[in-house]
Amino acid sequence: MGNRSKEGKTWIGGHTQNLKPQHVPGYKGHVPGIHSENIYGRTYGHTTGKIIAREHNVGNEISTSDRFTTTTQQEFNNKNHRRLAENGEALMKKDKEDFEEYF
Repeated sequence: MGNRSKEGKTWIGGHTQNLKPQHVPGYKGHVPGIHSENIYGRTYGHTTGKIIAREHNVGNEISTSDRFTTTTQQEFNNKNHRRLAENGEALMKKDKEDFEEYF
């Protein structure tokens, strides 16, 4: 039906008619007794899982390395960099081969 899909027979109650709620009833974003501290920038499931498993720093006694590590340093490190080899050397040979293969 293209752009006229809303005129189709299945458009009875709108596009959200058959969707089931994906939330906890009455949840307002606060879980008593659990403090997220400094956890942000992840999905709800990832963040909640870390908090429940207590895999995060609690309180203001934080190690120096954790205290001065930025979000950028955590996300864009050599381990997550696809162009660095396991030993940390640049994959210049692979880049050259990929380039030559393209042409």
